[in-house]
Amino acid sequence: MEKVTKLFDRDVLAVSDTAETAKNDSPCPVCVLRKKGGESLVVGIESGEHEVKKVMLRGRTRATWVHEKCAEYLEVAADVKDEQAAQGVADQGIKESPKSLDGVIATIASFEGRKAAYQAVMDIGPGELHVHQGDGNKAIVKGAKHACFDQAVKLSVNREPIFLIGPTGSGKSYMARQVAQATLRRDGEELPYSEVPCSAGISEGHLMGKLLPTGEQGSFEFHHAALSGAYGHGGFCTLEEIDGSDPNTLLCVNSALAGEEMALPNNPTEKAINRHEDFVLCLIGNTWGMGADRIYVGRAQLDYAFLDRFALNVIEVDYDKKLEQVLCPDQELLDMLWKWRQRISDNKLRRIVSTRTVAKWYKYQHELEISKDSLLEAYFGGWSEDERNLVEHGKKEDDDNE
Repeated sequence: MEKVTKLFDRDVLAVSDTAETAKNDSPCPVCVLRKKGGESLVVGIESGEHEVKKVMLRGRTRATWVHEKCAEYLEVAADVKDEQAAQGVADQGIKESPKSLDGVIATIASFEGRKAAYQAVMDIGPGELHVHQGDGNKAIVKGAKHACFDQAVKLSVNREPIFLIGPTGSGKSYMARQVAQATLRRDGEELPYSEVPCSAGISEGHLMGKLLPTGEQGSFEFHHAALSGAYGHGGFCTLEEIDGSDPNTLLCVNSALAGEEMALPNNPTEKAINRHEDFVLCLIGNTWGMGADRIYVGRAQLDYAFLDRFALNVIEVDYDKKLEQVLCPDQELLDMLWKWRQRISDNKLRRIVSTRTVAKWYKYQHELEISKDSLLEAYFGGWSEDERNLVEHGKKEDDDNE
């Protein structure tokens, strides 16, 4: 009979190395399989019988008993071994450095030479992530990564635009910087990175360059903006809070995004600049560009001609629980914050428990040793009593008095 990796349709997780004493009466499942193959065997195992081995199966807390000789037919599947080793690496990183995020990541990353450890690194975030690009270059990205990271990198290394949308504090800006780290120039050098904070007062000069009195005797000279500079000379440019900007200003760059040339209306000597092969544009917003909602009241409705340029390039960056488990190894604290977030959502409150809040709470409580009571008062400052009771305790004050 060939090796068996499943019993009762459950993965074999472990087989004891030495013979033990059976704790209960049961048939030997391996004997049952062998008997179906035509062998003549005594299938049953009696409680107290020696020369049996203990087998642990996925989804079962109680042991399964097999004859010692039958254990030779059992093995743990390769993918299960990888999974177990990966979890072991992650657990060890958290156990050895429970109060330091950098320590957790560094410990996990130190095992990167093994396949299973590499999988753990990919799942919950490495100290260094190596991104291999099609041209043979390799970029090194620091820090834990969001679940959406891979999708964003695929767009970026192919010089496609990216639109990151999600709630505040979900890691959009941090991920944009990581994606920029992962995106190298064609010559293998690091791609220049720039950010432009957008608001209702932003002008075309903030995006397409402006004249400044920096020449001899105060004469005006043209200076590229972050966007036009990246467009013409190569670079990764992020437009932050894009849904808070003036939609009319954004229309000025529509043709540049759709084509291979950007107009420079403020440049007296060069009226346009060609699109560089290493230009990547990333937009970041809290809404889908359809205007304000009950949480983000200062957001503008963006022109659909602009939004259409990103119709297939939108990535929704929601709160990532795997990432938060890395940022906050204190599971009890994490469960509390996740419960609050769910209660806020269920009751449609204008409050937020962001990934940023999760990371800061863990840091303040474990590294800065600020008391939990102080953090509670700081977090719930400005909340109504009903809101706080509803989120912290799951009920309103009136419910307590009934």
